[in-house]
Amino acid sequence: MRPKNTRGKGKPDSPTSPQWHIDPEHPANERMKTVQRTVNGQVVEYEVPMTPEEIEAEDEAREEQIAQLARTRDEAMAPFRRWLTKNGAAPKTAREYGNWVWSLSVKHKGKPELALDDTELSYSRKIVVLSALKKWALYNHDDPAYVRLCSPDIKGKLKAHKSIKPPAERLPFDNVTINLFLARLGNDYGERDPSEPDAWVWPVISLIAKLGLRVGADATWIQREAVVEGLRGGVSMSLWSKGSKLRQVPVKPVREELEALLEIPNWRYVRDIIRPEIQERDRNARAYERISQYMKKIALDAGINPAEVYTHRFRRTAAVRVYDASGHDLKLVQELLGHSDISTTGTYLQANRLERMGDVVADSVK
Repeated sequence: MRPKNTRGKGKPDSPTSPQWHIDPEHPANERMKTVQRTVNGQVVEYEVPMTPEEIEAEDEAREEQIAQLARTRDEAMAPFRRWLTKNGAAPKTAREYGNWVWSLSVKHKGKPELALDDTELSYSRKIVVLSALKKWALYNHDDPAYVRLCSPDIKGKLKAHKSIKPPAERLPFDNVTINLFLARLGNDYGERDPSEPDAWVWPVISLIAKLGLRVGADATWIQREAVVEGLRGGVSMSLWSKGSKLRQVPVKPVREELEALLEIPNWRYVRDIIRPEIQERDRNARAYERISQYMKKIALDAGINPAEVYTHRFRRTAAVRVYDASGHDLKLVQELLGHSDISTTGTYLQANRLERMGDVVADSVK
């Protein structure tokens, strides 16, 4: 049964929502400008609050600057994106690769491969960057760069970065923690009015937790048409996944979540209802950030350390729960997660399988 919200409806800036909303009336949040005045014959600089008209003008100028940079990037990367599409890349992948090459070239002054040494980039993003840079080298017929990007040194750098991933991110949540999280999620957001800005929170995060969806590559790309068809068939729903692959996920355990999504108006992809105010080309990344913020907020309210809440832990948790419930059917877990290689699925279950192995061996020597 769909959980009830016992804490009331709550508005976007209420205590039940993450506190990223700015209160313009608060003195600490005033926009300031530097002015010069002559005092006793000396020029003195100090800050004064900006007027609403000045703030509006500054925002418009910033938006125009961002739009101009985007137009410059799109114009510069258009031939590369067309080449990628011609060689079999999906339009979404072509756009993403072009954006990465452009932004990293600007950041690293024409040497985007330096991003592979950037400690601020996650391991998974470095994998995407490496793939984009290889395509960029092929596009430019830069054989030395391509050979360098395929070298063992590059692979060693990535493996070294992967090894410093926070230990908590590698492990699933235990049953008590995940049940506590889901209970709090349903209690706080389970009965939102479809017109409210956070009406998506319960269905989307519940889908991620139950089906083990990737946040940025699966959940935010769920299509309304696919939800309609999935509910009509009642068995499975089509989902565009990582690498632009189409796969199927079960409908039965998440029927209420899908029905709640359909009640929300005016969206094509799930990302459209999470960050509708963001320009479409940036909407997916911003939607990922918003989902992560809500996950940490819900964890905090549930008494779970938010520092140990990573989006990918829910995927690993779903893998372990399905593995145990299915009588250790590794193939079934592989199909649920959408892995092309079953050895990848095995890494998700390594801790669980080692624990089970220890129990079996201990029983065998009694």
